[in-house]
Amino acid sequence: MVRIKDVAKELGVSPTTVSNVIHGKKKRVSPEMVKKIEAVLERENYVPNMAGVLLAQSSSKIIAVVFCNKIKYGDKMLQDPFISEMMAGLGESIREKGYFTMLHNTSDVNEVIRMSAMWNVAGLLLFGFRKEDYDILREKLKVPFVTCDGYFDTDINGFVNVGTDDFGGGYRMTKYLLEMGHKNIIYVADDHIGCEMARLKGVKAALGEVGIDFDIDSMPILSSDEKERQQQMEDMAKAIADGTNDYSAIFFAADKYAVQAMSIFQDEGLSIPDQISIVGFDDVNYASVVRPYLTTVRQDILLKAVVMVNTIMNMINGHELPANDMKLPVEVMIRKSVRDINKDR
Repeated sequence: MVRIKDVAKELGVSPTTVSNVIHGKKKRVSPEMVKKIEAVLERENYVPNMAGVLLAQSSSKIIAVVFCNKIKYGDKMLQDPFISEMMAGLGESIREKGYFTMLHNTSDVNEVIRMSAMWNVAGLLLFGFRKEDYDILREKLKVPFVTCDGYFDTDINGFVNVGTDDFGGGYRMTKYLLEMGHKNIIYVADDHIGCEMARLKGVKAALGEVGIDFDIDSMPILSSDEKERQQQMEDMAKAIADGTNDYSAIFFAADKYAVQAMSIFQDEGLSIPDQISIVGFDDVNYASVVRPYLTTVRQDILLKAVVMVNTIMNMINGHELPANDMKLPVEVMIRKSVRDINKDR
């Protein structure tokens, strides 16, 4: 492959002049010479080192998407259906804006700061960090950032959060289950913080309206270990089958857990929804593929990705933002995994 010094020698200019054209610093070179250099580069099919090109510019045109490497994801983060669908939407939207996507995962907020400076990123889209981490980033980062599904007990000035109406989703799904005659409902999640807690509070509010006492602390928490989680679900299925647990509906905080439970329950001989009704949250792709089709709370994952990218672009360009904390709407998707108990009466 042709080298910069080869182009410089052919045209009788310095390698610095050729490098300036390659790195977009064309104002330092005469228009006539820019055309000559570009013609030689095109003729020789010159492919620049993009890392060098981007880092030499005032803006790298890189948007870093950073996931907190939570223990519940382990080394299978991109296998999570919500994250994979989100990444597909982010990548496409970032590309359409003429930028590049960098994917990174870490639980170390200082690594986020170092990575941002090392790659001269234009902006960051952050997932899953703690409120304390965002406070540090707000203070030390020199570029704008947008968070996803963050929950904060103080103001979030200095960055923007794009979230979902999690409380409303929990509330509306529970109201639907109540309308279908279900009174004994449990909510199952892998933790009780952030969006999972907001959904849980929605469940509690809906049940409270009809006088059903609901103890948040008694709700089961799924293990982050895959084998332990499977055992939890097998135990749950056996308790349903032998009548130890008398609940009629399980509200899983994420579709991936709802679908996993449906598979295990059916392997254990349970009929869904005849013996147990199951609902989820997210409406990932396979919610409408699994049998029976999963009733779930739909959040528009692609819309969330587009809003995040549009927001970071507005921040990069210095535009005024409509809000610091956005909550995108949800919709209950009624399918086949819930039994209408009223018909049995």
